[in-house]
Amino acid sequence: MRGTLLAIGFLAVATATKNPNCTDGLYMIVARGTGEPAAASKDGLYPENSGSPGYLAQLIAAQIKDSSIMGVEYAATLNDYVQSENDGANVMLQLANEYHSSCPGSKMALLGYSQGAQLVSDVLCGGAGGDFNHNAPLSPDVVKNSGQCLLFFRESAQADLDLVIAAVLFGDPTHIANTTYDRGTSVHNGIFSRTNNTVCKKYTDRMTSWCDKGDRFCDAGHVDAVHGLYLQRYNSTMVQYVVERWQNLTAFSATATVTSTSSRSSGGSTSTKTASPTNSESSRPSTGIASGLTLPGWPLVLLSCGIFFI
Repeated sequence: MRGTLLAIGFLAVATATKNPNCTDGLYMIVARGTGEPAAASKDGLYPENSGSPGYLAQLIAAQIKDSSIMGVEYAATLNDYVQSENDGANVMLQLANEYHSSCPGSKMALLGYSQGAQLVSDVLCGGAGGDFNHNAPLSPDVVKNSGQCLLFFRESAQADLDLVIAAVLFGDPTHIANTTYDRGTSVHNGIFSRTNNTVCKKYTDRMTSWCDKGDRFCDAGHVDAVHGLYLQRYNSTMVQYVVERWQNLTAFSATATVTSTSSRSSGGSTSTKTASPTNSESSRPSTGIASGLTLPGWPLVLLSCGIFFI
């Protein structure tokens, strides 16, 4: 009987009732820029409290089925900017934590423009320092680890463990030039450049910050018009970045083959339960990882799942 695998925790997760507030697609939390209206556009280009990042999110949602968009409700004002930004960062952090708590394992993206981009960087990397909030960043467990029962992961991308799959910032006043996640033509730091980007560097694989030379806010430049040109210049590139992240990280999460053996003897019977994949990974040869368990060529990770060998 020692060869028998009882995947109790796995079965419990598989049969759990889905929360109706959870999306099967990408859940995008977006923060509008300073002065952008809170009301949804009458032409449907962006939802409530989302502004120009909401327009970008709509383009992404058009390519990722069953996605949803949540705008951050905050002042987004230049008057009392510090309080506005601090409040907005707190709201965005709460939205991310609440969605993760209600929908563990669901995938999120954070999008922000101008002051909204500063919200995103504060939530993902921690407070910018100076007069701004010094909040701790979003927990790494929320960014990369669902904390629920997972049997395996793909070693190169850890697809099943990635939750905040992308962060897209443009015109961020806390921008730091020449970082690994920097995009655009900027060569200078922003007017409120971050005092520490240690955590940001850990998310180079999922974070991009667009800033162009001359931007008054993210590049400390003197060309006002630059700050409003990011979607005109880069919207297709930004959309492609998020969609490709989604496609790459969800392409390998559909299959697991569990084999239980009732006896260690050569005459023992074997039964197999298989969840069929919906992608090209089905062509991978099965490789025995451990006694009683077969997976399609991936290393095994046993987390706290209530799985026992008896």
